[in-house]
Amino acid sequence: MSRSATEGFLRGRRYALNFLSLVVAFMVFAPLINSVGVIVLQSIRTLGISKQQAGVVQPFVDLPMALSSLVIGSVLPTLGLRRAMLGTLLLAIAACLAMPLLPRFWLFKAHLVVVGVCFAATKVALYTSIGTVTDTKKKHAALMSTVEGLFMFGILSGYWVFGWFSQSESGSRAGWLNSYWLFASLLAVAALTFWRNPIPEQQATLEKGEVQHELIFLIRLALTPIILSYAVTDVLYVLLEQAVGAWLPTFNAEVMRLPPSVSIELASEFSLGLAVGGVMGGVVLRRVGWFAVLSCCLSGVAAIIVLALPLVRHLSLGSVHSLIELPAAAFLFPAIGVFLGPINPAINSAVLTCLPQKHHSPMAGLIIVCSSIGGTTGAIVTGIIFQARGPDAFYFLLAPIVLLWLALIFFDRAIQRSMFTANAPEARATQGV
Repeated sequence: MSRSATEGFLRGRRYALNFLSLVVAFMVFAPLINSVGVIVLQSIRTLGISKQQAGVVQPFVDLPMALSSLVIGSVLPTLGLRRAMLGTLLLAIAACLAMPLLPRFWLFKAHLVVVGVCFAATKVALYTSIGTVTDTKKKHAALMSTVEGLFMFGILSGYWVFGWFSQSESGSRAGWLNSYWLFASLLAVAALTFWRNPIPEQQATLEKGEVQHELIFLIRLALTPIILSYAVTDVLYVLLEQAVGAWLPTFNAEVMRLPPSVSIELASEFSLGLAVGGVMGGVVLRRVGWFAVLSCCLSGVAAIIVLALPLVRHLSLGSVHSLIELPAAAFLFPAIGVFLGPINPAINSAVLTCLPQKHHSPMAGLIIVCSSIGGTTGAIVTGIIFQARGPDAFYFLLAPIVLLWLALIFFDRAIQRSMFTANAPEARATQGV
């Protein structure tokens, strides 16, 4: 093998290892940013926090994520992937190590702020990378579904990790915090890989003086019909997902009287459903139009809400110590994730493939903003209604389900109009985006 071939092989291996580290980091951040449900439950149990107080935890991860993603999406091309990820991972490691060392409610919120910012950087980097390694819409959608599936697997693993550490709680009932030592170790592995595999930083696609111009473009982009319709769709979807995800462990513990460890483990079925639904949706979407598929998914979500809540609200399962002892009715409500799973990858891939590759990084920032708004709204509103109405709070999700279906109609029409315009010869000559 020639010297140039050897150097090319080694360079390719370094890029592959760093990409793998990026995926590992993305999966580790999955349980960290979705630990709100666990933090809510354990804060109520161990610190005496009310449901209304615990309900405001979600904004501490969503708002910093939203605000930072706009800047990150614009400056990442000039900063460079490797430098950005090394700084991100080191900051996240410090935030994880602080959790078991100083278990205070204010620290829980500070931890979520740091994790939200670090996750925003990781997600923007990964979403941008997807566009660089795919050249067709089908390949982009397939890789996006794979990445989202791995993300859901990370969330699922997190529930089991938190549940396992909750089983070995000490007299202070804070044993669940020891799980953060594991998360810090996994992030350290990813950081070490980035550090040990130096690569030439990507050539900046934006000069430093053009960052302001890109931010202005980002605002203009957000006001186009296709992005506005996408934004409403994504906000409503994440509202549904986080309303369930953030409160499902508490719902299991207080409505069905399950022990904390079993409550957390049962909530993992929701994440498993999201992962399975995403994979199944990717297969079905190759043969059936996405609007028809997502409409059926929303019908399934509504049906589970209507059927499951009356079945579980009178269960008292305090003597249960493992999932295998639960009745079948207990598994019905978390299965809602199967029908929610295909929605997010489909709409994200649809909006990204409508844009040139050079705008995928700022668009990824907008995606995070929309997700943050929806997650914060869903968690807070559900917490307030849960405090006042108990398990009936989840019936309110029927309203955003209907609104989401209407938003999908407008989003589909906006995409069709965009495709028609893009195919017009005169439009191609003057198109600026």
